[in-house]
Amino acid sequence: MAPKIAIQSIQPLVRRLQYLGLSPPALLLQYGLEPSLLDEVDARLPLTHLDGLWEEAAIRTGDELFGVHAAADISEDTFGLISYLGATSPTWGAGLRRVCTYFRIFSDASDYQLIENDAAVAVLAHQDLPRRGPFRHRSEFTVGVLLEYARRFCDAPWCPLEVFFEHERPASAPELERIFGCRVRFGTRHQGFSFNPSYLHVPLRLSNPGLVKILERFAGLLLDSTGDHPTCVQAVRAVLLQQLARGAQSLDAVASELGMSARTLQRHLRGAGTTFRVVLDEVQFSAAKSALARADLSIDDVAFLLGFSEPSAFHRAFGRWSGTTPGRYRALLRGSSPSST
Repeated sequence: MAPKIAIQSIQPLVRRLQYLGLSPPALLLQYGLEPSLLDEVDARLPLTHLDGLWEEAAIRTGDELFGVHAAADISEDTFGLISYLGATSPTWGAGLRRVCTYFRIFSDASDYQLIENDAAVAVLAHQDLPRRGPFRHRSEFTVGVLLEYARRFCDAPWCPLEVFFEHERPASAPELERIFGCRVRFGTRHQGFSFNPSYLHVPLRLSNPGLVKILERFAGLLLDSTGDHPTCVQAVRAVLLQQLARGAQSLDAVASELGMSARTLQRHLRGAGTTFRVVLDEVQFSAAKSALARADLSIDDVAFLLGFSEPSAFHRAFGRWSGTTPGRYRALLRGSSPSST
């Protein structure tokens, strides 16, 4: 079955077209979609249509910043349950983590990833589908939405450190930098933004601890009822990435972060055909390979960053994952003679 996304994903696009006096139904019909879908709360559209819809809308309006302008027209209810989960959380960091955890309720093959370190926190937006054409305006909308939520709902002045996009630099790049209030890079490996770690603790204006607990319980039931086990695996990976350097990669710690018991998390992972140990190995191995590619980190540094108490434990684990040593792997990356370390 083709991946789909909730119809709410294009509501800002529709409102922007209406504001500019254009016909949303005509655009939907061009892609074989019934305009009546816009009135169905639970409707979903093929994810493969999303980029085309955004690009065509930008062409029809002649707006070089269509995605960013549409992102400015959001509210706490724009994306339904996902919006409320984020906006009613106690802090910006808690809201982001909930969005990352439950986003697959909203979209079958796209998600956000939160990566934390002492210098900066990065939010990466992914879509797990091959591109079939231009994607710039969907991308700028996707990143712009979270930035708009931060500015609107954080109870403190908020500005990103940097915004980055996979697409090439457009002529409107200076205006994007003015809107986002920071440097914008293009042609990067990921799309997203980074910000000061202190912002994770900024309270949200719509914080409602009682409500968010109810919403989270409902979101968990939705995941169970849809059998969306990849969401659980993705959520575990996201939490493990955050916890690597803290050395807190235990089943209990991850389950607590996700708001469930260890037994419930194990059940979800079994349903996805995996285990916590397997997911942890995958995350550590992937992070290890990325870190070993960095010339500024020693192998002992890499072991520390991944949360290993001793370098020897990292060496044993890397050998189990790869069949070789960290030193030999690094040498192969550099095209030099392998060492025995």
